[in-house]
Amino acid sequence: IQINRIVIQINLIVIQINLIVIQINRIVIQINLIVILTNLNSDSDKSDTDSDSDKSDSNSDKSDSDSDKSDSDSDSESDKSDNENDFDCPHDGRFVDLRDCRYYWECKGKRVWYRKCAEGTYLNERTQYCDHPYNVPECLDNPTPEP
Repeated sequence: IQINRIVIQINLIVIQINLIVIQINRIVIQINLIVILTNLNSDSDKSDTDSDSDKSDSNSDKSDSDSDKSDSDSDSESDKSDNENDFDCPHDGRFVDLRDCRYYWECKGKRVWYRKCAEGTYLNERTQYCDHPYNVPECLDNPTPEP
């Protein structure tokens, strides 16, 4: 009879542990949803910026190529380096810069932007959003350069 009581107590402890694991999983899911919503909001902000720059680009198509260059130089989302010209897009999408996973190339049509993720995040090519480093295994060994 005592062995049965001990077994029952162990089973109750296992059930309590399982309930705690379920609660932890719910919290992780909620955090992931917050990250996704944050990324969607920041992506829609970028889309607004992109559409504004697309409008200015269509206006600049009417002028000479020097004004095209000045439009791309004024793009607030792009890095001020030549990294945009250093990348050949295989197709539309976002592609991590494995030299520094905080940066990525965004390709749309024949256009390329070199962008930076929010502080403390890397581009996750699977989701196409900036994500926590632990969700981007190809970048785990990538040291973040000092500013």
